[in-house]
Amino acid sequence: MSHRDIVMPEVRKFLDEHNTKGWSMLEIGPGSDVQFKLIFEQEYGITWHGLDQDPKTFDHDSHQYTAGKMESMPFPDKLFDFVFSVHSLEHCEKHIDALREIKRVGKKYIMIILPYHCQHQVLEGDKDHINVLTKIQAEKLFKYLEIKKIDIYEQKEGIKLEQDWNLIAIGKVDL
Repeated sequence: MSHRDIVMPEVRKFLDEHNTKGWSMLEIGPGSDVQFKLIFEQEYGITWHGLDQDPKTFDHDSHQYTAGKMESMPFPDKLFDFVFSVHSLEHCEKHIDALREIKRVGKKYIMIILPYHCQHQVLEGDKDHINVLTKIQAEKLFKYLEIKKIDIYEQKEGIKLEQDWNLIAIGKVDL
């Protein structure tokens, strides 16, 4: 089971609570995985766009992908109704710049999902997870950036292994 399968119930819960038909969304760091794209578009009527720093992952529908870093996104302000980041923020060097950009390009809501093991320590020898956030740090960053916190919680229910836990932060950006 992938990390995307593990978080899907939480993502669906959020989407089911909102009228998403006609929304535009940005998924940060989708790589070549189109699982979320298909669900967002086909089941929720959302127009999907992906941002990834590695253009080699764009082997399909390249018109819906943009190469770039989350710390300096090449989009106009308030372009996307929903900005979604799953297991991506821990790969950027500066959380505050990435979250500032997420808020800038977001119009309504953001959802950031971080892996549990990254909240406590960067694993020894792990070169990919270069920066981590705890629940308290996420709350402080939301407050500092004036992102209205809807919920920040640890996803543990239904999770068998501690390394599969996730920190899920949901915020409203149209203050």
